[in-house]
Amino acid sequence: MIALTADVVQRMHRTRDPEVRNNLAAAAVGSVIDYYKELPMLQGLSDVAFALEYNDPMRFFRSPAEAATPIGLPNPVSSLQRAGGRMVDPRVMRPRGDIEYYTMADIEAKNEDGTYVFAKPDGTPDYNMVGLPKGDFGSSIISMMSDLSAYQSKDSVFRDEYDRNAPAYDTLGNEIGANDVSLATNPGLAIFNNLSGIRIRQGEEVPDYQAELMRLASMTGGWPLTNPTSMGGVQLAFGAQSDLVNIAKNEIEIRQARIGRVTFKEALEAMTTTVTTPLGRAYDLASDKDRVTMIKALNKQYIDAGFQVLLEMPRYANLAQAYADKQRVKEEQ
Repeated sequence: MIALTADVVQRMHRTRDPEVRNNLAAAAVGSVIDYYKELPMLQGLSDVAFALEYNDPMRFFRSPAEAATPIGLPNPVSSLQRAGGRMVDPRVMRPRGDIEYYTMADIEAKNEDGTYVFAKPDGTPDYNMVGLPKGDFGSSIISMMSDLSAYQSKDSVFRDEYDRNAPAYDTLGNEIGANDVSLATNPGLAIFNNLSGIRIRQGEEVPDYQAELMRLASMTGGWPLTNPTSMGGVQLAFGAQSDLVNIAKNEIEIRQARIGRVTFKEALEAMTTTVTTPLGRAYDLASDKDRVTMIKALNKQYIDAGFQVLLEMPRYANLAQAYADKQRVKEEQ
């Protein structure tokens, strides 16, 4: 709104059209038209910035993929179905980007002449490759096609997007966008948000533990919670990151002294807002620097426990093997 107001004033001063110079409404219409003309450009810049920041070149192909049908033909209702999808389910979704890792079996494989496929200059197996994503041409093509398929299925009327995409979570384990208005909760506002480009939602009272986290962040200069992108030196695909955060911060329960088995948010709330438990008393007596350390330790406790659950899932059998082999290599070095 500030940018549009500034553009209106500038347009009224610089135009040679007397009607626009003297007519606020005409200047405002021109500014709004220019604003909407620039939206695709801004989206393109956003994709470029994302691709560079996260080293994800497939982001460049997001718009063409989302505008196509599963067989590659242009989808004339792609924009409409994406808008409808956002109104029905406003959550932020991204391709899972599943990764296949090198394991000990891959590194110890031999060529026909008896040499190791992945060998150091001295001819011994290069165990430093264990746990790294496979980067051969075939794996890269499969990964690229998988990402394109995921983008095509987003908000699609042809396929279910949840098979190929995963929700994004914040560091508290909340699904990003889940608290935005939808057709189910507020149809009028959901339609207005998607047609206007202005996102409005009902304000919510901040819980005491979240207020404490914000106070700590302002006092120490950093947010104390994180979501991991790798575990034990093994890079995690976005789908694995999403599943891990959901398991660790929403599903599993860990026994805490004088509290019992509680979820991450329950433990965090007990630590930061009460003095009736060992966690709360220790936190109450600690300095802000030590409080950040305590919160990070709690975060790690639940992430580590959640990761063990993740490794037992059949979907992540390759990740589990790569992680186990990676720890074995570290112990033997």
